[in-house]
Amino acid sequence: MSELEEEVLAIAAHLNLDPERNLGLDALWPLLEAIRNDGGVVVIKLDGERSPQFGDNGVYTVVLSSGSLFDDFFRRDSDDLRQTLLESIAYYAERAGWND
Repeated sequence: MSELEEEVLAIAAHLNLDPERNLGLDALWPLLEAIRNDGGVVVIKLDGERSPQFGDNGVYTVVLSSGSLFDDFFRRDSDDLRQTLLESIAYYAERAGWND
């Protein structure tokens, strides 16, 4: 398990959530809901007009804003949705103080 996965599991424990140890996309959903419940906005875009073969940054875009981010935001384009969601959750949690 990666350091980022361990961090997200610790964040889930801090929020009294019990995600599956494998942190599949289903297990990340309660964490995204926690961001929403904190006033955050979560946007997950799957873009059929992008393709890695054309040098695009990735077919997935994840954007987080509002809530504990205030005027800050997170945006990442990627071909790995799970990894990008892990990164976005860790980013939000750090600013919300969920991993203290």
